[in-house]
Amino acid sequence: MEPDTREVNVAEAFLRDWDTATSYQFLPGHVYNLQADRFIHDHADVTGVEVANAILQAMRSTLSY
Repeated sequence: MEPDTREVNVAEAFLRDWDTATSYQFLPGHVYNLQADRFIHDHADVTGVEVANAILQAMRSTLSY
């Protein structure tokens, strides 16, 4: 049985290459669960540029200009 994850926004579902021309479309206050098996192979393997790029873009989505 799959867990109930209705609160997760499925608009962004995959971790992308860091140098891709397209930005994530993160929205403030939303939860995202990015599929990252292509880049993360171990529990502590979260130090790559792809992860850093996703975190940076998520942080930027909360800024008000």
